[in-house]
Amino acid sequence: MFDIIRARTIFAPFTNFVSFHNVGSGMKRSILVIAMVLLGIGVSSAQSPDKVFGFGVTAGQSLGGHILYAITPAVHVGTGFGLALQSSNGTSTNQVYFAPYGKFLLSGTKEFKPFILGQFMISSGPSGNSASNTTSTSLNFGVGGEYFITPRFGIQGMFHVIQIGFDPSFTAFGFLTPAVGVEWFMD
Repeated sequence: MFDIIRARTIFAPFTNFVSFHNVGSGMKRSILVIAMVLLGIGVSSAQSPDKVFGFGVTAGQSLGGHILYAITPAVHVGTGFGLALQSSNGTSTNQVYFAPYGKFLLSGTKEFKPFILGQFMISSGPSGNSASNTTSTSLNFGVGGEYFITPRFGIQGMFHVIQIGFDPSFTAFGFLTPAVGVEWFMD
């Protein structure tokens, strides 16, 4: 465990090297706490969860949540759901989505795992200039990475690379719909 006395010993050369004459003791403690947190994150030894349920929050083109199950440390399945709100030229629209997915975590460090994601997305909302709601379906493939701060908490970032629409029919390729999120896994 990382304690304050050990932290002071480790950071003593740094505090003597950098001039803190004009900084109050409260500020020195704040800087010390921030350094300890950053050092603690850097040396944590977390790994991808196994055989547990989890949930998460994702923000990108839309805001949503997801529930998932870690079948193995390398294979997670789940479903996402969310809401996208848009406003343009005085017209506001909203769109809801439901997206079952599979996430395949690749070899990386113990804490950081790159992944490949495949999902089937069903969304409903206004289409084009039409005010009527339509339902669309697509198959999306993406890439990303997840950093596990602890064995039960991860921070992820991703983007879709290929989107294949079925209704309406379309194909999109590139760095599409970037998103960031967090995941918590139960014990």
